[in-house]
Amino acid sequence: MTMKKKPLATMRLVLLAGNLTPSPLLGQALGQYGINIMHFCKQFNSLTKNLQPHICVRVTLVIEGSAQFDVLVKTPSNTFLLITCASISKGSSVPGKTGTHKGVPQSGAESSGFVYTNELFHLAQLKACDRFLHHLGPLRLCKSFLGSAKSMGLTVLSSSPAVAV
Repeated sequence: MTMKKKPLATMRLVLLAGNLTPSPLLGQALGQYGINIMHFCKQFNSLTKNLQPHICVRVTLVIEGSAQFDVLVKTPSNTFLLITCASISKGSSVPGKTGTHKGVPQSGAESSGFVYTNELFHLAQLKACDRFLHHLGPLRLCKSFLGSAKSMGLTVLSSSPAVAV
């Protein structure tokens, strides 16, 4: 039985999906380990080709040796998904506080949007596809999104309005 070698390095990156091009920063980070940057960009773009180009994905790059690496693409963060879902630029700067109190804007807290519980469920289904989170059930993932939404100052509404067809 052979023992698996300890990786030379592990890097955690946040990259835009589907359209990665070689850059000086990427070259500095990967070049010191002898990784061909074009090969990494092509492999990453092929792994994220089904995602929209503006989505930030978390990547774990495990460097096993000279020019040998594994790319592990994870789902976007809860915060990114909630910001996209609520159509806001950012969450509240005061954790757990919404932007208004009785209709009066609070200092230090930006006005935030809202999300529906069924949207949280759909986001949880998306996160369940992540192979690092498949052990969590849909209820735990929904609770995770609920906590993130509340800490961002988003209002969580119980049901979406009726859609006229």
